[in-house]
Amino acid sequence: APFGLFAAAPRPAGRIYESAYAHQLDRVVLLSALFREAGYISIPVLVAGGDNWPGQVPASGVIDRILLEVPLDREERKMLFDPSRPLSGDPLAGCGGRMMIRCDGAGKVEQVPEDDFASHKSYLELRIRFEKDRIEGEGVALLQGAFSPYHLVRGVNDEARKFIQQEAARLFTGARVESWNLKTLETDRVEMGFSFEADLPGETGEAGENRVYLSLPEPFLKDRSGIGRVHRERKSYPLPLRVLPSVLEIDLAFEGASGRRIISLPPAAEISNAVGSLRVSTVRGEDGKATFRRRLTLRRDQIGPEHYPELRALLLEEGRRLIILEGKQE
Repeated sequence: APFGLFAAAPRPAGRIYESAYAHQLDRVVLLSALFREAGYISIPVLVAGGDNWPGQVPASGVIDRILLEVPLDREERKMLFDPSRPLSGDPLAGCGGRMMIRCDGAGKVEQVPEDDFASHKSYLELRIRFEKDRIEGEGVALLQGAFSPYHLVRGVNDEARKFIQQEAARLFTGARVESWNLKTLETDRVEMGFSFEADLPGETGEAGENRVYLSLPEPFLKDRSGIGRVHRERKSYPLPLRVLPSVLEIDLAFEGASGRRIISLPPAAEISNAVGSLRVSTVRGEDGKATFRRRLTLRRDQIGPEHYPELRALLLEEGRRLIILEGKQE
């Protein structure tokens, strides 16, 4: 639709509640009605979409987000709410540089401050052991800023365990959480520890040898960085892209195990350009132990066509994830 979020008129709040279905504009109407019923004034705030450059007024055709601003007192304190993403943390995370306009009669337009990459971080530390038919390990995940899952794990109905199990299952196919604990639980910072176990996939190889192929674990909630939307097979892209200025880091330690050894890990690499940087280090010892560290830093949130090749270079190298284990068949 040429007018994006405004292609359809919002439905009455009562109808939205009864049908339990709503598009983004519907959600704004419903939440605004709930605030009004509770005695609060709410002001719609229109935020420009991801394909327009800074400085552009958010015309209806490029708006991709509608927030609600709620004044709290006479000291001009206020809170922002995103009715479509109520559990995503900071409503303005990832909006650095965008223009927004308040629908309060004055029509004030302002630019969202640029994101500080250091404040948005997903860090994963794992200690991994490869046994005959399974993987065992312990880990710590630190999630800050836009990666914080505070609103997803703060409940009393086992939400934290479910979240950790969901993310751990992506480390290795079918991984199961054995134990867990929340070390820090703050709005913009969550740290959690856990232990896990997973079955090793089937073996392949020539007679007398066997090999197991695995993919490197990824930081929790990595998709919030926006890099999952980048088509790495494309050498160029004609439109501006947005990613979240952030740090994605993994620190893995592989402990030696009887009968198995790591014969391949992604190679060391170091890249730095106008978009960000990537640093990969691999150390393998004679005792079968190995360490692997990878840190991807994104410093630019708006990736124009001229910088797309630099973003692609970082992501192509970051995409090297193959681990190969080898051991004698019994």
